[in-house]
Amino acid sequence: FACVRQVNRMKAALGDLNRVKKIVYISGKIQTQPDFINHTVIVDGCSAFLVNVFGTEVGTHARTVAGMASLSLNVTLEVETIVEVKCK
Repeated sequence: FACVRQVNRMKAALGDLNRVKKIVYISGKIQTQPDFINHTVIVDGCSAFLVNVFGTEVGTHARTVAGMASLSLNVTLEVETIVEVKCK
């Protein structure tokens, strides 16, 4: 759901997703228990979604994933996205 919201925000800000030149980087922060070890599996879904929406050339990106003891407003997942945009 976090990545769907990211794409919706891109569309709202840019007016058209075709203006996205490249998904450069995503950072996934996951609120977890200390013994949880599958952080990358959760963010894999976000990465796959972005590639599905934008295609391999535009949607493939660098990323980091980290587990956190807590996140702001007690959310379970926070995703930061850096996007390169085509000029109008």
